[in-house]
Amino acid sequence: MKSFDIDGVLAKSPISAKKKWSQMNGIERRNRKAFLLTWYQYAPPLFSINEPIIAISARKNTPEITSITRQWLNKYYPNVVNFYLLNESRSIKNVVKFKSDIINKLNIEAHYEDNKKVLSGISKNINSNVKLFFWEQGMSDPIQFN
Repeated sequence: MKSFDIDGVLAKSPISAKKKWSQMNGIERRNRKAFLLTWYQYAPPLFSINEPIIAISARKNTPEITSITRQWLNKYYPNVVNFYLLNESRSIKNVVKFKSDIINKLNIEAHYEDNKKVLSGISKNINSNVKLFFWEQGMSDPIQFN
């Protein structure tokens, strides 16, 4: 089975915030959350895939985001067997551990990701026979990551 990141791979990535989360005030954080909820609901899909897949995302695992993600995946990728969302803060370290753990647990044979730092971390924490691929919007084909 193959696994795919959602934002930047299956879905167009949301526009980056102008400030880091830690530098935002309460109003800015609420506005960012509202923006992301709307984005997750209406993000354009980036490509089609016709085989069963797993989605692994650093989206925050909250009831609202889980529901929106499920609806979006059902609309654009009905062949998603299951999806997993992050339960911790979104640091590279936490994302790498989260995605690596799922890849190992589910015996994923190939994973597609748009973040080279995450791919690098995953490559150090998974079985060496798992193929990792870098892919981002605008590329015609994913590139195997070594």
